[in-house]
Amino acid sequence: MSISKITVLCLLLVINLFSKAANVDTWVQKTDFPGPARINAVSFSVRGQAFIGTGEDSQGNLLNDFWKYDPDLNA
Repeated sequence: MSISKITVLCLLLVINLFSKAANVDTWVQKTDFPGPARINAVSFSVRGQAFIGTGEDSQGNLLNDFWKYDPDLNA
């Protein structure tokens, strides 16, 4: 399932990932985000994969990492 076929829910300081198919009224938990919890992050999708990175941790430290999520691999 590609990113274009699901809705990805990302909440501030939450490291769980959920998806919801457009025609189903149920959220499904996916693999946990492996990076530290963060706020003010940047996220986008390219060719069916989601990317999230940068931002701040809960102590206000700036983060300079980027993570990729592939929904076909759930990783």
